[in-house]
Amino acid sequence: MVQTKRLITGKPGVGKTTCVEKIVRMLPTSRVVGFLTREVREQGARVGFQIEIIGNGAVPLARKHHRSPYRVGRYGVYVENVDFTITELKTREKQLNQSPRIYVIDEIGKMEAYSARFREWVEAVLSSEWPVVATIALKGTPWIETLKQWPGIEILLLTEENRNAVCQHLRQQIHDIFSAT
Repeated sequence: MVQTKRLITGKPGVGKTTCVEKIVRMLPTSRVVGFLTREVREQGARVGFQIEIIGNGAVPLARKHHRSPYRVGRYGVYVENVDFTITELKTREKQLNQSPRIYVIDEIGKMEAYSARFREWVEAVLSSEWPVVATIALKGTPWIETLKQWPGIEILLLTEENRNAVCQHLRQQIHDIFSAT
């Protein structure tokens, strides 16, 4: 399989997750290993985030007022749930054995990076033979910045002006890769 590693970055709210969701929708769930990060809202106000494991439910990622030593802004991070997510994704990898797959990671950010298991898994995925589509923080920790320099990585900077064209082009590339398998 062609080694294709795309990291989508840009300002918050520019459409990174929406772009990745469109890619996930066009692929059979049976070939996707990964997760999406969703906002949790109550009465219209954002109160946290959750991890939606593709094809396997959701767990809280962070919440306002959650007491945790791991914090990003006003949000306490459930590092144990990030670890649980990685356990679930590794189980999925074993089920697929050597079957073609794509990794989808939304997102490689400060909250997720509190988990050592997440950091190790991301590095293994980026070193694998399989295609990867991930969102990554525009500004991040030194570890996040290191990933942007990883061998074989293409960084896609999403803006309001280019997001439709970039996402359409990326969807076509992923479609072509999976049509060839």
